[in-house]
Amino acid sequence: MKQKVTLSDEVIKDIAGHLQCGNSCWYHIPTGEVLWAPDRDSLIDEEIWEDVYNEIDEKMHECIPFECLEPHESFKIMESFAENEVGDKRLRAKLITALSNRKPFRHFKVIIDNSNYRQAWFAFKDQWYLEHVKEELDWYNRKDENYEIEED
Repeated sequence: MKQKVTLSDEVIKDIAGHLQCGNSCWYHIPTGEVLWAPDRDSLIDEEIWEDVYNEIDEKMHECIPFECLEPHESFKIMESFAENEVGDKRLRAKLITALSNRKPFRHFKVIIDNSNYRQAWFAFKDQWYLEHVKEELDWYNRKDENYEIEED
């Protein structure tokens, strides 16, 4: 059985920060290094990142992967914040409306950036990403156990 991997709060925060920027991350177990790169499906110049991708590919078998979020997952963070964290009824209604219209990410950002909830939004999103990284680490540590892992 493999040894359980634990990460410091600093490393978890580092990984969460890269994920928030839309990058994929890998924790290299032997060195404790956080490897990161833009998602290969994104519109980037892969040639610039070729050395990084090659390093990641070489070390992949010794890494814990932390993939960037799908748009629907990011949407759920905004939705949860609007529905559960915003006490101002008018602002909550504006945010929910923005999320139900075209270009919800952009409209949500404009509304939040011009509100008293801007810092609360950043704190909420930061905490969500930290918890996400911890859950992914927990899943990694449990995946080889002899019982079936329940999926959410």
